[in-house]
Amino acid sequence: MSIADQKAVTIEATGAHHYPSMGGVRAAEAWKRASTDAGGPDSSELPDFNVWNIDAVRSAGGWLDRHTDADVHEVGELSDEIDIDIEYDLEDRNLREPFTFAQQCDGDRVQNLIPRQGMELQNGNSGRVALGWHSDDSVLEESYRADNLVLVGVDNPHRVPTQLVPVKEIVRHLDAADVKSLSEPRYEFPCPESFALDGARDYTVRGEVVLREASDGWHIRFATYSTKPVPGDRKGELALRALTHAIANTEPVEIVLLPGSAVTFSNSKYLHSRGSVTGRRWIKRVYLKRDLSAIRAAAQLPKGWLFDLEVILEASLASRSYNVSLDPRIGSGQTSRSA
Repeated sequence: MSIADQKAVTIEATGAHHYPSMGGVRAAEAWKRASTDAGGPDSSELPDFNVWNIDAVRSAGGWLDRHTDADVHEVGELSDEIDIDIEYDLEDRNLREPFTFAQQCDGDRVQNLIPRQGMELQNGNSGRVALGWHSDDSVLEESYRADNLVLVGVDNPHRVPTQLVPVKEIVRHLDAADVKSLSEPRYEFPCPESFALDGARDYTVRGEVVLREASDGWHIRFATYSTKPVPGDRKGELALRALTHAIANTEPVEIVLLPGSAVTFSNSKYLHSRGSVTGRRWIKRVYLKRDLSAIRAAAQLPKGWLFDLEVILEASLASRSYNVSLDPRIGSGQTSRSA
């Protein structure tokens, strides 16, 4: 069974393993099989896609439903307990290594994705506007960005869905010429709005590829709301339009993250999005990296999981110091500085 064959089945993962669209545990197993490299929850390798439930977090979500007037201290204590439950669960499932950046989500290893007052229009985890299709932190060089995301539902009474589309299915809707253009260094990625930087430095990277084919399939770095072609590159612009059209024609997986439900997916083999947020919504997020050695080396830290984002951005730029540019104003095949 392929994901494309399942036609936007909605997974509603709850503590009772209830998936109404397909029925019980069978649905979860079907989705694991649908992703060819999914692996089981106890696999030592990060799966491309997997869903499961964390009973302790489900109980915490139930407490919130019964105590909507809880004060900030009670909620803060509950949040800390949930973080511990999630970390133990990931350890038990051999989903490693969790990490984060000091300038993102307050440097929390288990991050809180909650709409925040005054940030409603942000294209990021603190906003309420619909968040378009994207992979996380495309501005970072591959060895520094997350391999997988983990999302865990805590409170989602309005059932705002998270949507996923696999890159391999998107590519099937693209013609060979557009795949070629998207695989060439024609594009630029700015810093995400969620990065809490002072703005004094422009970390936009230019002359980058959107699609990359590897031995394990197609990988992507892209955001509908920020990825752009290098200025003046008409061919790159048309290929991006084709990509947007291909995404629209690819059936998504919708996951309603109810209390205790968890999903992990590859940050480079899937794009994800979510609808607009009304009312309460509280999701926990964890970034996973198979091997933190490159990040630790760049940060000059032999151990640890918290890193200075500006140091990593500088290292990321340095690793791409000279990229082939197809900007016609520079000339095809010539080199230009990335920043």
